[in-house]
Amino acid sequence: MLKIGKLGFDPANPPAGTWGTYQAGVRMKIRKLTNEIVRELRRPFVRTEMELDPRSRRMAPVEKVDADRFDDALADYLIEDFEGIGDEEGRPLPVDLESKRRIMNQPALAEWIMAFANSLEMAQAERHQDELKN
Repeated sequence: MLKIGKLGFDPANPPAGTWGTYQAGVRMKIRKLTNEIVRELRRPFVRTEMELDPRSRRMAPVEKVDADRFDDALADYLIEDFEGIGDEEGRPLPVDLESKRRIMNQPALAEWIMAFANSLEMAQAERHQDELKN
């Protein structure tokens, strides 16, 4: 039997992250990412507006997302902590939203973070399957 967890992500109480090593001396504590988490993080930054549909010539609801605020929320959620990341002069960056924005603006780092976050749910499911076998 396949057992799946309940839905119900609460942005006010995010899950604990998992430490991963990006490269020697650079570690990041990343939280898992699922479709439900993305939806819940995005929800506060979505508004519905009515716009003219040129094909039907009728007004239709259209979702508008404040992309900058959503990106900030996603970065703040994903990166719980980090070590070994500094500014241009080599001073360690504080673990704050501005630093998290800067990190997510580095394509290689952002790609690694997203891959790590997405893989956490898969790794948890695989561990659970291994436990069931034993």
